[in-house]
Formats: sequence, structure tokens, C-alpha cells
Amino acid sequence: MFDANALGSRLLGSPGTTVLGYHATSTPVARAIVQGGRFRRSRNPYDWLGDGVYFWEAAPERAWQWAHTPRVQARLGPDVAIIAARIRLERCIDLHDIVWHDQIQAVYEILQTRYTGHLAAPAKQTTRGEHGWDREVINYLADLILAGTGFTVGTVRASFREPADVPIFGGSALYRGAHVQIAVRDPSLIEAQWLERGTV
Repeated sequence: MFDANALGSRLLGSPGTTVLGYHATSTPVARAIVQGGRFRRSRNPYDWLGDGVYFWEAAPERAWQWAHTPRVQARLGPDVAIIAARIRLERCIDLHDIVWHDQIQAVYEILQTRYTGHLAAPAKQTTRGEHGWDREVINYLADLILAGTGFTVGTVRASFREPADVPIFGGSALYRGAHVQIAVRDPSLIEAQWLERGTV
């Protein structure tokens, strides 16, 4: 059963660790951010941690590699840059802690029930990288916490292994595409930002 108060207490009890994150974007957008502009909150149907500004935690080279994939370059263009940021993980849904797992399952079941008997199609979730259900569940979880406690979720953090990922060497449990990603929902938790790589 979903328990907003327990999760609200968990959000307030989080230590607020500060981490470095790396955000890949087009050169014009990076220029605007470096000159004091704001990050744009992502609201794409494939955003697996819900709405927010997405960062690769402690992985500038991975962010740079991702920014140069054909799919991303089709969206951002060939001129890309990496912005580094210092992020406070306050009011964080940190999926490395199992305290969130049953609550996420409960929220999924709530949403699944809502779709039953309705003409609206549920969100898409596929092994090819569509994360509609993940996005919808995380966003609704944040909404329920806010409605139940008055606390706004600040960040969401989780580890991922890419679909079709391969081990670093044969038989290894270490994967080439594994990474930690952060979605910042509250931009005030971004303490500082600077150009890490690229030219603006």
C-alpha cells in the first residue's frame, strides 16, 4: 500500500549528499547555461526517471559519448557540449535504497487500475528504450508525495544498464553502458554549473 507520510519522512531524512553530474546539450543551449541561463526540464516520454534535468553522475566521458550517438545528434545537432554541475541530492527518491521499491509497485498498480476499462492506451514500455511506464510512475509518485505531505521531490537517482548492453569482458557482471543517472526536479538544488567539454 502506498504510504506518502513514510516516504515524506524518508525524503526529509536524506543526508543531502552533493555529487557531480554531467549534462549533454547543444552548443547554443550550453552557451546560454554558462552565461547564467537555466537548464530546460525534460518531459520526454522516454525519460525513465520522470520529468527533470538529466545528468550522468560522475561520468563526463559517458555523457560526451552519448551526445555523439546518431539518435542524439539527430535531436541536438552535431555541435554539442557537456555542462558540469554540482548537485545536492536533497529530497531524493534514490532507487538504490529498497525502501522505494514497494511504493513504486503500489503506484504502478494504482495507475494500471485507472487504465482498466478506459479507452486511453497505457504508456509504452519496451526493451528498445521506451520508458513511458517508468516516467508515469515516478511522476505520479512525486505528485502523491506532494499531495500527501506538502514536500516536493527534489531529485530522482538510479542505476541503469542499457538495453542490449554487453559486459566489459566475457562473463563479467560489469557492463559497458551501466551508469547512474539523476533527474533534478528542483533546479535550486543545482549549486553551480560550468563548461566541462566542448566550445561555446
